[in-house]
Amino acid sequence: MNIVDQVNPIIRQKSHVRFTVLFKLLVLLSFPILFQLCDVFPDSYAHAADEKTISHEKKFPSSPGIHKTGTIRDELERISGYAEDIFELAKADRWKRASKKLIALEKVEQSLTDNTNNLGADNLSALSKSTSDLEKAVSIKNRQDAMTSANKITAIAALIAKPFSQRVPTNILLLDYYGRELEIWSEMKNSNKLAIIVSKMHLTWQNLMPLVIAEGASKNVKKFGEIMKHLEAAKTPEEYGRLATSALDEIDNLEKVFTQRSSKTE
Repeated sequence: MNIVDQVNPIIRQKSHVRFTVLFKLLVLLSFPILFQLCDVFPDSYAHAADEKTISHEKKFPSSPGIHKTGTIRDELERISGYAEDIFELAKADRWKRASKKLIALEKVEQSLTDNTNNLGADNLSALSKSTSDLEKAVSIKNRQDAMTSANKITAIAALIAKPFSQRVPTNILLLDYYGRELEIWSEMKNSNKLAIIVSKMHLTWQNLMPLVIAEGASKNVKKFGEIMKHLEAAKTPEEYGRLATSALDEIDNLEKVFTQRSSKTE
């Protein structure tokens, strides 16, 4: 029995019931479209930042206090940059340098704690929890957990920074996050998880593409589009792993499209 057959007997009931059922059906049918129109968020803080955990109730900072919007943005970018560095260092088993980067990350994170009103207590709590997980992983030199936690921090920082005039669109930062996820899960030989990540990348790319085109970067659009086609056709963890490298390189080029423009206007 399909969904319409299940709904038909109920529609014959009272008017308020009919309205409720029809409304739910409309939401059900519209959900895929709405999902594609919104930013694509990593799925749950079990492995990334979650839309429910990152609070976007305040579109703009209400009272900057001692922090200006640009400063908050810069500090979140530094946190994300340190986390990305730690990801690469953990991947290479360079734990001494990873520990130094972690200290620097924690210092910047600490500077944000007096700005809870602007950033949200829940958001800072999520960031702190992931940093604590990263500290534990680095201390015992757990390569996979360190890479996972460090990558999670890049996504959390990107989403928290969303209202603060980011130089680079959030969806580019999420593509970067997903590219590193491909590296993690290709090593774990989890083809099902890899396919899910690629589907999220596809939706993220569809949302980002108009912004890249508006910047006149049609060559970048073509190059990354080709990489996405290969990723969507990939079957083995080895294929995903090789393509992850190409994707991350091209995501860096997409990022430059916006950072170069930003450096000219600031």
